[in-house]
Amino acid sequence: MRDPRDVACSAARHYDLDLDGAVAMLCQRDAAGPGFPSALMSRQPMGSWSEHLDSWLRQAAFPVATFRYEDLLAEPVAMFHRALTFAGLAVSEDQVSRAVEVTTFERLQTRERDAGFTERSLVARTPFFRSGRAGGWRDELSADQVARIERSHGTLMAEFGYLSHDGGDAARAYALRSLVTPSSGSTSFAATDDDRRRPVLRRDTVLTKDPLIASTWMSDDLVLATSTGRLVSLDHMGAVVWQRMASATNLGVLVEALCAEFGIEDDTCLSDITPMIERLLANGAVTAE
Repeated sequence: MRDPRDVACSAARHYDLDLDGAVAMLCQRDAAGPGFPSALMSRQPMGSWSEHLDSWLRQAAFPVATFRYEDLLAEPVAMFHRALTFAGLAVSEDQVSRAVEVTTFERLQTRERDAGFTERSLVARTPFFRSGRAGGWRDELSADQVARIERSHGTLMAEFGYLSHDGGDAARAYALRSLVTPSSGSTSFAATDDDRRRPVLRRDTVLTKDPLIASTWMSDDLVLATSTGRLVSLDHMGAVVWQRMASATNLGVLVEALCAEFGIEDDTCLSDITPMIERLLANGAVTAE
């Protein structure tokens, strides 16, 4: 999914409409694509932005993974890896990183300029890969156009973090979840620890964090979305620990750094951070050797 305000700007170029026409199309119940003289691009029912999105969210015939365009922009490797995992494809971090690297927006723009792009509409006057950014609607839509979109789609926009009046926490919370909805209708993530056996932590233990973990600040906490779909919330000290593990880190060295930063005794520091590190280990966010 994508912010419908940005979708309106993109649709205007794709269908060669003015912005009022694009906004009206996104807000129209039972809307359909205009269709073109091609067997592959006949008139297609789409519904309004909310109808289209809700039709996927409500169906229970097969599992559905929901990703936001904005999260793919912000965390392309982590989000793409999560999508591939959902699809049952086993891939390495290097494979995912390489795939993201060769399909950057700039490279796709170059390829379209050199060889064309089959999904560019026949009436479009601009390239298919035009802007590729989030939030461009702020520079293009009028206050009335924004208000109409938000009146029509406010419920789902709020649910998925597009209408956040809390400093962005709702948007950041959804950005972490990369929500997966199985046919049962339940979600695949849980904010609880695994029951797997936790290794004994020693001062010479080397901690390595998973580079594919997505993270974001929510109020005063740093929240992680693990590769298993679990959410882990870290307080200020936990966030410092996480950020210091940019590379493999010896636990003893980590404790020394934290003691100096927070002005606490060595044993107190180790006692304070051990439960948090054990939780990261249990949820697969960190490995220990």
